[in-house]
Amino acid sequence: MARQKKTIEPGTTDLAAHSLAMARQQFMLTLNALEEFLEVLTPHVEELDSSKDQKLADLFENEFGHLTPDELKAVSRDLAKAGAVVGEVAEQVKPSSRRRKSKQTTTTPIGRKFSIHPESARLLMRAADHFMAPPRLPILLNALLPMAIGAFEVLVGRLAGVYYVKRPGVLDASNKEFSLDDLLQFDSIEDARKDAIERRVEALLIQGLDEWSKWFSRKGLDINLSQLSVNWNETVELFQRRHIIVHNAGRVSKRYLDRLSPLYSSSDLPALGTEPPISTNYVQAALDNVLVLGHLTCAFMERNLFGKKEGGDIGGDLHSLEYKLMRAGKWQPAKKVCQVAQTIKEVPEATRLKSRCGEWLCDKNLSGLEAVQASITDWDTSTLGLEYKAIKSVLLDRHDDAIDLLVIALNSGQVHYGELRDSPFFRNLVGDVRLRRNRSKTAHESPSDPEGN
Repeated sequence: MARQKKTIEPGTTDLAAHSLAMARQQFMLTLNALEEFLEVLTPHVEELDSSKDQKLADLFENEFGHLTPDELKAVSRDLAKAGAVVGEVAEQVKPSSRRRKSKQTTTTPIGRKFSIHPESARLLMRAADHFMAPPRLPILLNALLPMAIGAFEVLVGRLAGVYYVKRPGVLDASNKEFSLDDLLQFDSIEDARKDAIERRVEALLIQGLDEWSKWFSRKGLDINLSQLSVNWNETVELFQRRHIIVHNAGRVSKRYLDRLSPLYSSSDLPALGTEPPISTNYVQAALDNVLVLGHLTCAFMERNLFGKKEGGDIGGDLHSLEYKLMRAGKWQPAKKVCQVAQTIKEVPEATRLKSRCGEWLCDKNLSGLEAVQASITDWDTSTLGLEYKAIKSVLLDRHDDAIDLLVIALNSGQVHYGELRDSPFFRNLVGDVRLRRNRSKTAHESPSDPEGN
């Protein structure tokens, strides 16, 4: 008897493709929100940290206003006494003082007892709480980083679910998932399959980045996460940093050092038990790194699982991300997306050419025009449209030539003013009066309707 070929149920492909698109969208929205938090909240948190002394002064001023003259006199005396003790302690803990007095018998003020007014005690306790409060900015930054890594983890889980829905035979060919008693608990085979997928996804997610990388590299997916990262060593450090923030109070663990020692020299790694410095720039770079890694993983997942016919507009999605990153001046992440987009044959040739131009623009901003001038100059645009000729002129800093070409392109309807405004190549030129003068035509007319009706 001939073996029947397995088929996928109707609608499975549509469901899987839709799930992938939704997973990518949710991931991107989450990363965008985290970046907005970083941008908006950082100045306010920095202000909180910088106003710490003023808040202490306000605290004392407010408390003093509620004291009687006798209480105020007593509190002032006690504060002066406490200040003198603190000064003695500070003097004794200085290295120079310790060396000078190492052979002398000294009486430490720590533990010395003296009586103070109850109001003084209350005020000193509140002041101590104020002084012991940690800076707020590191707390914010250490909260945002695990959220970004968590968003990527959620994305990995959803992509794994898409894979098993699209390739149900992978489940069928695996080891036995259920006993007979287990199967009797399900209303249908479909419910059993959903449960099996959930188990596989959960088992994957409890693993770390290394295991996720192996899973994505499996036959049929062939996705190399390290090649999709802006900087793989930094990506590994991000995931290890998240681990010590969540599980070790932000202090370097042995696991952190063991994982990073093959990637970094010992002089570049923080010491065991210390807290690695964290800054706004570090978290911003982390968000960009995770964003690019997640988006490119989705693009390759879409290409390898669905192909050109079933998949969405991979080229358009990558092109939008390139432009977004370049407009924000994030040249290194943008360069990575441009480089990867050029390697995907399913991306239209015109889009890949824009990505090549984008890579030049990134290199120009990262390393200077001299680094790419020769290759741009050799670029033959004779058979290309006016937009590409203008891009070449912009890349070579021939701005007047670019404006002349864009005026012609605007008048002929080859480009529209809004496109120039959105383009990272032309955004610095759109304020030129020669382009604004031609804006009204393209804003209300189209090549097929010259009267603007």
